[in-house]
Amino acid sequence: MKKVLFALVVLCAVFYSCDSLDLSDVGYGDGDRLKPSDVKPIVYAAPDGCWATEYAGYKFYFQFKESGTVTMDSEQMKDPTESAATFTTKRKETLLTIEGGGHFAYLGSDLTEDQLVISEVSKDKIVCKGENTGASLILVPATKAAMDANTAQKADFLEKIRDYASLTPAVIRYGSEQFVAYYMTYVDYQKFEIKIKVITIEKTGDSDLYGHTKVYTSTLKKEGELFLLETPVPEFKTMTTSDKCSIESIKVKDGVVTINGLNSAQLTVTSNDAAVVTFDNYQTKWACAKESVHGTKGAACQEIWNETGSKIDGVSSATVVSIELFSSYGDDNMKMSRPFVFWAMNASGYSTLAFPSSAPGASITRDGERDRVFFTKMSSTGIVGWGGFTQEEIAGINTKFTIFLGFWYDKDGLYVAKLKDYIYLLSPTSGMWVKLQKG
Repeated sequence: MKKVLFALVVLCAVFYSCDSLDLSDVGYGDGDRLKPSDVKPIVYAAPDGCWATEYAGYKFYFQFKESGTVTMDSEQMKDPTESAATFTTKRKETLLTIEGGGHFAYLGSDLTEDQLVISEVSKDKIVCKGENTGASLILVPATKAAMDANTAQKADFLEKIRDYASLTPAVIRYGSEQFVAYYMTYVDYQKFEIKIKVITIEKTGDSDLYGHTKVYTSTLKKEGELFLLETPVPEFKTMTTSDKCSIESIKVKDGVVTINGLNSAQLTVTSNDAAVVTFDNYQTKWACAKESVHGTKGAACQEIWNETGSKIDGVSSATVVSIELFSSYGDDNMKMSRPFVFWAMNASGYSTLAFPSSAPGASITRDGERDRVFFTKMSSTGIVGWGGFTQEEIAGINTKFTIFLGFWYDKDGLYVAKLKDYIYLLSPTSGMWVKLQKG
């Protein structure tokens, strides 16, 4: 009995002494193992516990504190974060866990990291790998001064962004209704610059009857009421009248926006506010056709406009009578899939071949650009709605509108611009455009 009591006393003493053990070091035998107790002193020994790394196009800062927390900041336009930071054993390496991911969390689920596996550590660098992405990172010593300077620079830049808030997306027209350009501003957070994107419809040559889109980008510089384009839009010819224009700066005074450049007296700026809302309305039908049973509807660049004629090459049994967007081709609920609908006259009378362009009611904007839309081809050759088609007619319509369909489903999307009662869809890459009018 005494032996049993003695054994219990010994066990209690052993368990009591466990309070003084660093359990995070428990795991493999010493060997080549990198223990948390080896890592932490080096991490904290850096100037003010500060380290930095490059990841996902941004510079990230860390300030580790012996209290078990880490302050993180980066070039992303977000405030610094404070998180619990723990070092534990992971096989023969050390696992750093940053609760919530700190500033990594702002990168989104595909790039975020909240655990880093440390494989090598010295006073000059920490070599680690992200548990989520597998990306390799090297942390190097930094200073609290550099970290604070980054935070201050962001604060100054955010104030600058507020100064540019009056320059909202807009459309420039020549005279009463000739479309000239659409513009929008955006923020380059990595370079701490405000930039402008201008998409013109301009004539590229004497044989270019209706013009094509061209994209210009520039850094903006604000001087009083003027927003100067460091790289001005050079002289170009307008889409229909071939008048010459250029865009050197934009002036905002008392809510009125004007353009400075060649022939600027003829240029008027109108807001593009709610352009996508106006366009993406299931109750509104839009049309574009050179030859339609209802007459000419809208307009387009030459390649697309030529396709909208009524004749279908190689098919004598059907002719196109109308081209409509968001039109019903059976049940009205089908309009929620944003169909692109070809109306034709054939042996069945009026027949429709529709190309749904999204899941019903799904968002068609992304990337934070409110005026840019993306359509998804939900049917490879179209869905027959009213009437009926032969296989020859379906194939003929698909062949006839190869360019139009390519434009509509371009992977780079389309910018939506509103001028009076018309909607312009502008490709940022192919040079093509379409002008829609209510059907």
